[in-house]
Amino acid sequence: MEINNIEREYAMFSVVGDSMDNGNRESFEDGSILYAKPVEIEAIGQVIREDSESFWVVCTEIGMFLRKVVSCDGAVMHCMALNPKYGDSFVWLSEVKSMYRVMVLQPKIVHYHAIAI
Repeated sequence: MEINNIEREYAMFSVVGDSMDNGNRESFEDGSILYAKPVEIEAIGQVIREDSESFWVVCTEIGMFLRKVVSCDGAVMHCMALNPKYGDSFVWLSEVKSMYRVMVLQPKIVHYHAIAI
């Protein structure tokens, strides 16, 4: 069996930046790890219409970003950052190269150091 023939069920991403950190429980902090499942480009519009509460890694030619996709009319996605410092964005589906639905968030590891007093 060749590795090229294996279908990948999940991808891992590391969160960079604070656009998805609003200080609440649903936040994605810088350094957190995401496990996400790819969704076929042709099915994105339908999947988003059925589930507008999910978070997505959206990959375009320009780069990739993490957002909550709140709607999709079949041609354009309305993407929302959790941090109010960042405005909403609108992405043409024709510009999307791949998309991944976030399934698991692994918060960043916090290390505490004991200090002897």
